[in-house]
Amino acid sequence: MNSRRRMPPGGLMLALAGCLGFGAPSATWAEVAEIVVTTRQRAENLQEVPIAIAAITGEDVERRGIDNLAAVTRQTPSLALDKGFSPQDTRIVIRGLAPTRGRQNAAVLVDGIDISSESIQTAGGSLLIDPALFDIERVEVVKGPQNALYGRSAFNGAISYITRQPSESFEGRVGTDVGSDGRLRLSGGVSGPLGGDFYGGLSGLIHDFDGYYTNSVTGEEIGGSDGSAFAGTLRWVPTERLAITARVQYSDDDYEVDAYGFADPNQQFPIPAGALAANGGFIPAGFPPALDVGTLIGTPGIPPLVPGFVPGPGGTFPDESSLPATLSEDPRTGSDYSGASREVTRATLNIEWDLGEVKLTSLSHAAATETFQNHDGNSIGSVSVLPFHSEVWFDNDTDLLSQELRLQSNDDSSLQWTIGALYWDEETDFRDGSLNCFTNALPFSPNDTGFPPFIPPLPLTPCGPFVAGIVDNPTQPGQFARNPDRWFRDTEHWSAYFLVDWQFLDNWSLAIEGRYVDEDLDVGGPDLDTVIDPFGLGYNQDPAVLAACVPFPFVPNSCIAPVLAGVNTGSESDSFFTPKATVRWTPFAEQMYYFSVARAEKPSGISTVTGGIGAFVPEDNKFRPEKLTVWELGGKTRWLENRLQLNGAVFYQDFEDKQVSTQVPSGSLLKSKVINVPAEVWGAELQLDWFISDYLSFTGAYTWLDTEYESTSEIFSRSTGTVTYSGSCNQVVGTGSQARCLLDYSGNELEYAPDHAFTGTLSYRRPLRGATDWLAEFDGSYTDERYADQANTVKFDSYWLANLRLGVSSDRWEVIGYVDNLFDDDTIKTGFTSIDPRYIAFDPATFFGPVLPNGARLLLPDQRSYGLRVNYRFGG
Repeated sequence: MNSRRRMPPGGLMLALAGCLGFGAPSATWAEVAEIVVTTRQRAENLQEVPIAIAAITGEDVERRGIDNLAAVTRQTPSLALDKGFSPQDTRIVIRGLAPTRGRQNAAVLVDGIDISSESIQTAGGSLLIDPALFDIERVEVVKGPQNALYGRSAFNGAISYITRQPSESFEGRVGTDVGSDGRLRLSGGVSGPLGGDFYGGLSGLIHDFDGYYTNSVTGEEIGGSDGSAFAGTLRWVPTERLAITARVQYSDDDYEVDAYGFADPNQQFPIPAGALAANGGFIPAGFPPALDVGTLIGTPGIPPLVPGFVPGPGGTFPDESSLPATLSEDPRTGSDYSGASREVTRATLNIEWDLGEVKLTSLSHAAATETFQNHDGNSIGSVSVLPFHSEVWFDNDTDLLSQELRLQSNDDSSLQWTIGALYWDEETDFRDGSLNCFTNALPFSPNDTGFPPFIPPLPLTPCGPFVAGIVDNPTQPGQFARNPDRWFRDTEHWSAYFLVDWQFLDNWSLAIEGRYVDEDLDVGGPDLDTVIDPFGLGYNQDPAVLAACVPFPFVPNSCIAPVLAGVNTGSESDSFFTPKATVRWTPFAEQMYYFSVARAEKPSGISTVTGGIGAFVPEDNKFRPEKLTVWELGGKTRWLENRLQLNGAVFYQDFEDKQVSTQVPSGSLLKSKVINVPAEVWGAELQLDWFISDYLSFTGAYTWLDTEYESTSEIFSRSTGTVTYSGSCNQVVGTGSQARCLLDYSGNELEYAPDHAFTGTLSYRRPLRGATDWLAEFDGSYTDERYADQANTVKFDSYWLANLRLGVSSDRWEVIGYVDNLFDDDTIKTGFTSIDPRYIAFDPATFFGPVLPNGARLLLPDQRSYGLRVNYRFGG
């Protein structure tokens, strides 16, 4: 158990009041520009909205090269993006809360329309939450629960993209970004009147990038991408009171395999005494035996297995310079796997009708998407020599359909209100053709005897020939069909919401909002109980199934891949109400303070993260809702005749139902199940925008977090690695194959949550000649250490990043030279722990095991890059 000092809530509030309440002499210099946001579904000055918001203007997007979701998250310290097992496994972390199952904790919206989705077979969001960023007018990052106005997914915040509208006079723009490592980005667009009451706009994007790294296994460049996107917008304004906007967008992107390296176990963790059989536990004394695959195949650099200890990664990860990319090649081609591709077609229709005292808005949305992913799942080395291999093959089609109707007040009275309703439907068809090859666990001939199950016979055989024989469309002898498992998920969502904002005194207002949600979920996954085990165990002896079996090499009477006989299906329904109340006080025109309390909820569901092992049993994979209550005190102030804006907030997040995994009895064995445990987060945020002089300005933001798991008495595990890394076995429950340890994570910090984070930009802009300015910008960011797992055994090291931009600009054009990652920081910033298949241990006397210790699969960081951005605007 960890114990940490915490700033008391009273201290946080006094600190905030002290920061926001100082005075300063006035001067007549440049002002901080007003930013208009639509956070509450109506146009408002950002400084008057009682919500913590970070806004990124279209000018910032172009100048800083913000072209994807990861770049957006780097603009605010309260937001982070971590990547897990595959390209689709992206996880938005906001105010220290990372998703475990179900949808993301933060919604992703385009023009007010929720495009959020979730993955199958991984815990993160799908490839759809990272749209192609072009034709962007503004990005709003909204922090804290926003369920009422942001729909189904804004559990603890939202990222909202607002695209450009067609202009009333002809104008256009073209931009290019040419840089190191083959970077090329071309974008442009035109818009204007089309005649009569019609206005239109066309925009496009082409991008290409070679990647920063070379795979040490294949010698090929990896991590690159290329693609294109196009959008057309038509706006019809038949009267001053009615506007109808239709937009169609298409994008087609290809991504090479990501540059992952594998960090070897670097520590020996003692098995907790309470888990050992000698003390009433279930782990045999002297386990694990000193047998590991690394020794058998001559893998250097990994520690041997030591009885009484389990090796694993601990402390901070190594930096990139000591961790080469080690992705296995595709044995069919000898080259790198294809990576990922994404094709998205999206259409929206926005109708705004001013009816005088009220305004009616209709938002219609339809999208059809296709994504495909094929990559190595180990990141350890060449499949041509390794006796183990994991290959990921995901084929996903998702269709989205939504309709929202909103009616709101349209006057200047003291009572403002909004009511609305949303229908949202998602249909996902997913085929999983992933493969696992552990030939060391199989007998390769009738003479391979004398080894208990999962003890590798000798000699070990490379996986390459086996994997190469499994193809999508067999055409030659020795080839076998992949036979992917079929999954589906259909989500139907209905909800109604309201917001009432009443200014009951000159300087005081009260806002009450809420949303009622009704959601139905249907999920299906492979019925592997009706197939033959690919490892030849033959647990189903149905003659009809046996007759359909494709022979497995080297193993008589077994299948090379599952022959599906059906799909197991399950359903889950949930309904709930999420309220929020906000009190706003405006003592002066330049100061606004607010206090809010909000209740957030993510609906119950059925987990589709199974690891591809065993049958999908919907009832066993159901999970309960996650629930969150947030208290927040904040303020937004302006000083020095609006040359300085200082905003801040302190908050307490009571995460009483965070999802974690445990093991529960299932027949004579154990099964994994997602349960809910309590956690909490204290935090504070500061945002500063300051024109130091007419030419020099500074923008900075800081976030402090104090996160903690509370009592977690329901977490059990029989896994030797999990028990050992947790460092606890408080009690042994059950006997025999159901014996498991009660683990204790209370006091541990939440994963992926840094204590301190900061971003800042220093900008100097001075007239050069006529209407032309020259400018210099330096921005830096700091992220503190953060743990990679709930056991708090491994963590990402703290790091600083710095970027530099120099250039000239005018109203029409801009030329910017840039260096990103100026000091070439090579700290590992994201990744995850995973089983290291180079170890296999099994107790021959008791048949206890196997144990597969953890290593760490780490995404190598972006290297220093440089280039030139040129933007030109015409017309207007």
